[in-house]
Amino acid sequence: MRIPDHINIAETNTGLVLLHGQTGTYWEINQTGRMLIEAIRRSGQLDELPGRIAAEFDVDSERAEADLHAVLTQLVAEGLIEK
Repeated sequence: MRIPDHINIAETNTGLVLLHGQTGTYWEINQTGRMLIEAIRRSGQLDELPGRIAAEFDVDSERAEADLHAVLTQLVAEGLIEK
């Protein structure tokens, strides 16, 4: 996974804002989403992320994995992440 060059990222107090440079649309991403984006920027590998999210936010790992998959699906559909 990678973040395309046309996506601009800005930090906020509550997470990140992703701006699609070609469409002008933007997404405000919370701290969980921030962990996702940072993992993609670092290595593109997300294998350990559900466990990290579960530990950080005190949810079970199955829930963290399902939520992560849902967010990834949306971000790919919007063109904010490429597989």
